[in-house]
Amino acid sequence: MTPNTPDHEPITDLLTVFLGFGVFTSSAARRFKQYQDERHYGWSMHRLGYLPEEVYGYALAKFAEARGEEKPGWAKHLSTNVKAYFRRSQSSVGQE
Repeated sequence: MTPNTPDHEPITDLLTVFLGFGVFTSSAARRFKQYQDERHYGWSMHRLGYLPEEVYGYALAKFAEARGEEKPGWAKHLSTNVKAYFRRSQSSVGQE
């Protein structure tokens, strides 16, 4: 890969899953923030990195399948959204 390789940024995020760090990078894929002052309140959400949570969930399901893990212990540490996408993807990954 070179800096000119198409999609090299998302591939670097997928590499973290391949190397076993996907629990950490997937949990940092989205940042939720609430705020309040004397006159205003609200919230915001920002995507961090290059991959959406859905892709992390699928990639982690493929990772678990490749390792022969039907119920991996590390899955309990996934963020709520990523865990939902992971569980949904687990059922479809085995059918491919």
